[in-house]
Amino acid sequence: MNNYQDQINRMWGLIKLQNKALKNGFWIEAIEIGYILLEIEFRLLLRSRADSKKGPIDIEKINNQKYLINLATLALDNNFISNDTFNKIKSFNVTRKKAFHGLAFGEIEYADIEDDARKVHRLIGEIQGYFLTIKVGKIQKQRK
Repeated sequence: MNNYQDQINRMWGLIKLQNKALKNGFWIEAIEIGYILLEIEFRLLLRSRADSKKGPIDIEKINNQKYLINLATLALDNNFISNDTFNKIKSFNVTRKKAFHGLAFGEIEYADIEDDARKVHRLIGEIQGYFLTIKVGKIQKQRK
């Protein structure tokens, strides 16, 4: 199997793990797997052409980004994502850190992070939406 197919297979494995974590109420696992999936989605997005006028980002530049927020910043700076999406990524990152540290120091209850664990799916879907932007033209608008 080629390297690309191996990456896709690993990604599907992670998606299955995240779904299982959500189903079983393992909120920390769901959040952390969501973080990994978001990183993967950003790396794929930055290598795609998406809506960027410049085309894909150089693989070396992508590989030099060590954290999700760095990948999101690179995507924002190159017009791959909107400010709104970037702010959601920042918010998720803060929430993720609060979940880990808050639980460790007894500042929050485990049940308090369920909502955040479930929101990660929508954020991943939002990033995937940047791969294929569908624009509605005059003819489609007239068919209402």
